[in-house]
Amino acid sequence: MSSVGIASASLWLRGPVKSALKGRWLSCEQMRRYGTKSAPAVRKGGHSKKARQAPSLPFVFGRHKQLTGPEFTRRTRIGNLSDKITKFEQLKLLPEVREVMMKVIASESVLNKSLDDEDCGLDDKRVAAFLGQVQPTPIQTAVIKKMAKTLMEPQLQVHMVAAETGSGKTMSYLMPLVDYLKQEEQAAGTEEGRARLGALRSLILVPTHELVEQVYMTLEKLQEPLQLKTFKLDRDTPYKDIVEAFKGRVDIMVTTPGKLRGLFKIRMLHRPDRILSQVRFAVVDEADTLMDQSWVQETYSCIKSLRDANHLVFCSASVPMEFEKAMNKLFPNLQVVASEKLHRINKHSNIKIINVALRPYNGSKMKALAQALYAIMKDGTSEGYEKRCVVFVNEADSVNSIVDTLRDKFGHDVHGLTGEHSLDDRLATIAPFMRSPPRIQDQVRPSELKKPQERRLPNSNIKVADSKDNGQRSVSSPLKVLVTTDVLSRGINFKGVKHVILYDVPAKSIDLVHRVGRTSRMNERGHVYIFVGKKGSAQAKGLNPVVKKNRPIQ
Repeated sequence: MSSVGIASASLWLRGPVKSALKGRWLSCEQMRRYGTKSAPAVRKGGHSKKARQAPSLPFVFGRHKQLTGPEFTRRTRIGNLSDKITKFEQLKLLPEVREVMMKVIASESVLNKSLDDEDCGLDDKRVAAFLGQVQPTPIQTAVIKKMAKTLMEPQLQVHMVAAETGSGKTMSYLMPLVDYLKQEEQAAGTEEGRARLGALRSLILVPTHELVEQVYMTLEKLQEPLQLKTFKLDRDTPYKDIVEAFKGRVDIMVTTPGKLRGLFKIRMLHRPDRILSQVRFAVVDEADTLMDQSWVQETYSCIKSLRDANHLVFCSASVPMEFEKAMNKLFPNLQVVASEKLHRINKHSNIKIINVALRPYNGSKMKALAQALYAIMKDGTSEGYEKRCVVFVNEADSVNSIVDTLRDKFGHDVHGLTGEHSLDDRLATIAPFMRSPPRIQDQVRPSELKKPQERRLPNSNIKVADSKDNGQRSVSSPLKVLVTTDVLSRGINFKGVKHVILYDVPAKSIDLVHRVGRTSRMNERGHVYIFVGKKGSAQAKGLNPVVKKNRPIQ
């Protein structure tokens, strides 16, 4: 049998042979070298057993492995659940909770093409029209089904939810949380009983104030239809508002660990320790960040304040190996729900590599960036809508110079954002990118023109419509550009961002996963442009096969 035949037979070696070759698949020659028997020949006309498919080997990006491998996701199996459960009605949720949460999903979904750049209420006809298309994602199905079994049991239950970017993780923890609160109210019975439920019933911790704002925008939609009081504690929240909120009852509060610890410094607030001890359901979102070395002491201090919590949920789009070790050490009874697509780049992401070391760029990233943005404007997609593009750099010092050049020399609508900007400036800058793209009324539609000829940009795999096509006007859409660092690579739900440019190649695999994850959300098609030079080009070029073969990044 040939080496190809041996490989397709999917023979996995164990023991010393596996150790010697670090678990790789062996060729025929390697099998002979290690004295391993090959698969028996199949007689002509006979039938062999169906070969077991080889596991998808991780692709190591960067110098060292950082992320957990496939063995982590094999701890839970959620694939079959998503095939059997295709409707929210099949999941154990209170009817009123299910109805409202489905409307929230419909009002925020990037797949709802009827939405434009304006606030949309839950009773809007565009939301009602889209409700029939709202289905639970695999991670939502798995988390809701698992937690529903013991949702109201009084002992502490610790969960980790790990799934790829754009998979609907926020709703996967919000639905059990809200269902828990409403079931608790039903069990309390009378209004007097509900009044004794606690000053603060549930808590969501996130690492940045941008994420506080994003999560709170969703929570606000729950207040009126579900009679829930929500509260955000951010950098600008006045002390008097905090004190006033806890005089009554707060059902859900979202904040950062630093601001939560700051409650103990407010003299006007009586016994913050007692308030936190009344929390029954807590979520740590972007948990790999909040539990890393720079945050873990502050975050764990917050967790220890929740003395009577029944549910503690850690949610993350990436699971570094050190994070997994820390979680298993701190919480031995941790229950993991992990997506099989964890650490995989969405198959709908089209990776384009641009070698800036070659002509005509000759080492100029700015020239390559200008040409890539030109290609995005002229690609004939997003007919009738404004386009959005996010450019990621490694150093904050690069942001202002790139923004100035793109604005002054090339006339782009471009904005820059780093951690050094004030909170108000950051929120104002990202606000347009968190709303659905606005319609463009006076744009020439591509369907009204003859199909233009395509040409390839030099030294890249980018194709663009030729603007010299028989003297016709080229199709061009308004483009809004955001230049930023990894401060916005995590958790932010950019809407309508179909183009991401990695101006600098990230040094770590975890940063690559999160940057690329800002597009192709909820299985929408997206484009990622990666600028490479003489170093690192070979590894970056390997990403397209990795995406096609659905290999995890490690």
